[in-house]
Amino acid sequence: MYVSVWRWRLFSWPLARVDALQENWERFLPQFKKRSVKRRKVKVVKKKSTGLLLPEQTPRKEDLQLESGEYFLLEEERQRRKQQEKLESQRSKGLEKRRQKAAAYDPEQNKPAEAPAAETASEPADPVLALKKTAKKKKTATFI
Repeated sequence: MYVSVWRWRLFSWPLARVDALQENWERFLPQFKKRSVKRRKVKVVKKKSTGLLLPEQTPRKEDLQLESGEYFLLEEERQRRKQQEKLESQRSKGLEKRRQKAAAYDPEQNKPAEAPAAETASEPADPVLALKKTAKKKKTATFI
C-alpha cells in the first residue's frame, strides 16, 4: 500500500503545484490495484537447555604430563621420547607408502595390453602384387 500511495503522490504533486488550475485531476492519474502482501510467519526459536552444570574443563598440558609421568623426567629425556615417537611414525608411514608403490608395479594387476593382430589379408604377400596395388593408387602411366 505504501508503494501505491507513493506513486499517487509522485503523479499528483506536479499537478497540485499549478495554482491556476483548481480542477480535479484524479481522472488522469493511474489507477493501481490494491494488493494484500502475504507475510511470512515468524518462526519461534527455542533455546537449547544447557543444563545446570558447566562442561568439564579441558586438562592443561602440565596435567596430561603429570598423568603420564612425563612431567618429572628431564628435558633431554622428553626430547628423546618425542624423537623416538616421531621416528616410529615415519617408519610406519614409509612402509605403507612402499606397499602402495609396490602394488602399482604388481605384474598381475598391470598386464600390458595385447597388440592387435597384424592384418595380412589386406596386404598381399607377393611384392609384385604390392607394387601393382600402389601403382594403381598413384595412377601413373609408367606402371600400367
